[in-house]
Amino acid sequence: MQCFSLAGDWLLRDLTDDSERAGRLPGCNYTDLWRADEIPDPYAGKNEFAVQWVARRDYCYSRSFALPQDFLRGEHVDLLLSGVDTLAEIRVNGELLAQTDNAHRTYRLPAKHCLRAGENEIAITLKAPLTAAEHLDANRHVAQLAM
Repeated sequence: MQCFSLAGDWLLRDLTDDSERAGRLPGCNYTDLWRADEIPDPYAGKNEFAVQWVARRDYCYSRSFALPQDFLRGEHVDLLLSGVDTLAEIRVNGELLAQTDNAHRTYRLPAKHCLRAGENEIAITLKAPLTAAEHLDANRHVAQLAM
């Protein structure tokens, strides 16, 4: 079995204001924002309270990568994601491979159909978890009132 690692340097974009900074995966937006001096160390003291706004924004990790022709010769080519946090959309070359709604699990996504030899693009959009949870809660209350 051949493996092609996507670990390393990515671009992290805040979808609220379209600002960009270097990102690293595996990793997380908090660590990348801290590394870019945009937030204080979120793991120190009471800084967690000062950075709660981060959980109200959507972020996108993206990068390009070049696949050799022989990598695509196999019958199956899967994208293996480990630890994707909660609400995410995974796209390869613009095609939606998955929408996730669970945290800290592994996903194996068939990807051969959207990959090509040479340059490819992957994007993982992380939806704001607090905003999504509040939306679900508000909809639950509306549904209960309608009963």
